[in-house]
Amino acid sequence: MIDAEQTYIQYGIDSITRQIQRMHNKDKIVAMNTYQAYLKRTKRNVMLDVLGCDMIKLPFAAKLVRGAYLTEESKMALGNEEESPIYPNKALVDKYYDDVAEFVIRHLPARSHFTVASHNETTVELTTDAVKKRQKVLEDQKSQVSFAQLKGFGDRLTYKLANKGFFTFKYLPYGPTHNLMPYLCRRAEEASYVWLEGRKKLVDVKKEICEVRRLHYKAAGIACGVLFLFMLL
Repeated sequence: MIDAEQTYIQYGIDSITRQIQRMHNKDKIVAMNTYQAYLKRTKRNVMLDVLGCDMIKLPFAAKLVRGAYLTEESKMALGNEEESPIYPNKALVDKYYDDVAEFVIRHLPARSHFTVASHNETTVELTTDAVKKRQKVLEDQKSQVSFAQLKGFGDRLTYKLANKGFFTFKYLPYGPTHNLMPYLCRRAEEASYVWLEGRKKLVDVKKEICEVRRLHYKAAGIACGVLFLFMLL
């Protein structure tokens, strides 16, 4: 799985990855590219790559992520007096991530492998539903959709997906601390979004618990009333 980087080197990475894929992704998938959903060009590029692979009978092999260089990309665009290559807010990134993921699942060529790398529960629900709708087609064409989360992020989602039979990767970053620090800082920024989503889910869970308790109390009251009437009889 060849990872994605900043835009000023990504064109080179994409070019080399496509060459490797054309050479080696024949009998089995050896190399997978990575697309970053926060880039404005990603939806168009993914569509062209999926349709292109289908035309030349080559498997489509890729991982879709949201993107990690938001601050750096914005600063570079501002410094160069250029239009930012990324979407201006997370809501748009989420929308296009889901759009791209659903498009790929609907049009996946034969013998392909597509990985949905996301900690977003809404995204995971949308994509698992899309996979279920095309399950028979995917099995017939020997294509696969998998999922991925980072170690320490979205563990509940990982276990949930695995329990439902979905092939799920768990990424474990490693290396010297001074090399990992920029990566860990980006993940800390991402964790703030995960935490906010977790808080929303916690509120829903509390409401559900209160509702269950209310129903239990009501059922207990009815049961006591019936028992009392039975004793009177």
